[in-house]
Amino acid sequence: MKHSQLTRLLAVLLLLTSVTGMSASCGSGSTGGEETAPSAVSPDTAADAAEAEAEETEAETTVDDLFVIGEHDYEGKTFAILTTETQQYEYDAEEYTGEGVNDAIYDRNAAVAELLGITFDFVYRPGDWANAANFQNLITNSVMAQDGAYDIVSGMISCTQPIATSNYCLSVYDIPHINLNNPWWVSELQNDLTVNGKLFGFIGDVSLSMYKGLSVIFANQGIITDSGMDNPYELVKGNMWTLDTMTAMAGDIAFDSNGDGKIVYTDDLIGMTANEVVYRSIQASFDMHVIDIGEDGIPAVLPVTDAFATAVEKLNGFWKSDSTYIVDGLAADKFVEGHSLFYMGKLESLDAMRDMEADYAILPFPKYDENQAKYLTLIATATQMYYIPVTTNDPELTGLTAEALSYYSYKNVVPAYYEVSLKNKYSRDEDTQEMLDIIRDGAVMPFEYCYSTTIAGNPWPNKAMSDSSIGNGNIASTVAAATPTWQANIDKIMKEFE
Repeated sequence: MKHSQLTRLLAVLLLLTSVTGMSASCGSGSTGGEETAPSAVSPDTAADAAEAEAEETEAETTVDDLFVIGEHDYEGKTFAILTTETQQYEYDAEEYTGEGVNDAIYDRNAAVAELLGITFDFVYRPGDWANAANFQNLITNSVMAQDGAYDIVSGMISCTQPIATSNYCLSVYDIPHINLNNPWWVSELQNDLTVNGKLFGFIGDVSLSMYKGLSVIFANQGIITDSGMDNPYELVKGNMWTLDTMTAMAGDIAFDSNGDGKIVYTDDLIGMTANEVVYRSIQASFDMHVIDIGEDGIPAVLPVTDAFATAVEKLNGFWKSDSTYIVDGLAADKFVEGHSLFYMGKLESLDAMRDMEADYAILPFPKYDENQAKYLTLIATATQMYYIPVTTNDPELTGLTAEALSYYSYKNVVPAYYEVSLKNKYSRDEDTQEMLDIIRDGAVMPFEYCYSTTIAGNPWPNKAMSDSSIGNGNIASTVAAATPTWQANIDKIMKEFE
């Protein structure tokens, strides 16, 4: 019997027992000497009421009940987190300022410090792509010196992952108190990045850069309404937001607004404007891979499937039409001005939507087809990922701190970010809330993206679909040419893991 059925049956029995008992004990109650009969309660009504109460109780307590680390007192012990100056906003909140996200971060830091009895030392250093080597050296030099300078490293994936090996990092599976199945962690990483039984990098809601960098599609609701198109929210909910649906909608909308005989995305109306870097996410959103980890825990180059080749062919035709445009850089401004039906960008582009006259929708990337299990959203490789140096001073405290920081971020910081970025649209628009839940629930960081800078090649494995579909359209030749380099570098990675 299923758990819900058992709960329902027990609730019926309990309520019926209480009603029977009430009848027996209260049957002689008097009003003018007359016996008072108890109110009749049908089994179905009793069950519905009890089940509703049980569901309400479960909804109120489930998330908090998952946070089970308890209170500790480390007597003011310093806990050091090395992070980048670029994403300093994830931790840097010295005082209340009245700004929602800052104040939520301040409260989170204070709550964790009080809960564990620690003092935080946030170490901010240059750690973007231009400073990747220097940031890596901070970690490797500290480990080699055995100085225990950093308990946790929060570094950009693309810049830090190349040194995430057993020489410098502990596997998260060896750290107590971190439960990657809790909703404040990206649980899918356990399947996507566990190599040879080890997982050196992991991501949680403490990394606000994850949310800012999520790949999404914005839709101009004004154009959709005026054109009589289907509501994209309903398409997503109905499992109909697919590659074919998206390309059909975008392909039908191009219009020479100024009548000069040509369609230009800066002047006319087109179906899709896309940021070139964000467009690389399409491979992950279709759950298609050129490299993946097998059941033996070892990554390997995969053969090109028929579905992969078909997706590239469809995208190649799509991007050659007058109704689409890929730009090297952010182009949200033209979407805001009403020049495109869709804009393929990062969630942080919300900042550009503040003055948009038309209403806009936030959508996940489409599925390849309706047979795909769920909508998938790529986490940007510029996202901050947690790494634990082998020289962390106290693995137990490290686990407690990581779990607590991500939990309080999930509870308070992320909702504050949504509220501020969406100007209360989040709190008043249930469709937007549901879309953001779908987007976050499908957040992934496949192996070929996480290790893209280490595997390299021409193209990098995370760019196989995007480069082919805006280039020659031949994914088979693209993969064949890159495979020797990919495999050689995979072999080097595996030597580090061994």
